[in-house]
Amino acid sequence: MNINIKELVSNPFFCPFNIDSYNYLYGCKEGKILLYKLYLLYDEISYSFSSPGNSFQRNVIYELNRPFNYGSPVDGCLFNSINNNTILLERYNSIFEGLYNLLNNHQFRQLDHSILEKISSEYAITITSDWLTIEGLSKTLDTFENIQDDLRDRIKLETKRV
Repeated sequence: MNINIKELVSNPFFCPFNIDSYNYLYGCKEGKILLYKLYLLYDEISYSFSSPGNSFQRNVIYELNRPFNYGSPVDGCLFNSINNNTILLERYNSIFEGLYNLLNNHQFRQLDHSILEKISSEYAITITSDWLTIEGLSKTLDTFENIQDDLRDRIKLETKRV
């Protein structure tokens, strides 16, 4: 059975992380500190958040997802702005390493019950994406609370890109 990730998530462009991930980070002390440090990094490059579509929260989500997809609407605007500055890039990497560590076991998605029943009876399941890398698919799959380990073991991940 082949399933595209679009059938499992509400918005495939916010994978593996979305606003729930941001809210989780903002809700814990260490996450709030790291987000503040990230905000200061944006401030240091004089980045201005101009609209709801270009908010700090949305940019954090884009940056969190950047390494796991083949391009995003902003394609990592902060990363692209600092990738030639070693000092800022080290700060960026340190902040994101901390954010990823906090999100490592954060599960916030529920697989629709009808889809869960459908794939539970299958022996071989392939989840595909033309947007996410294999690691991005894996991290997205890890965000589902209701996928049991025995089912995870039967899932193969494929990307449409080489």
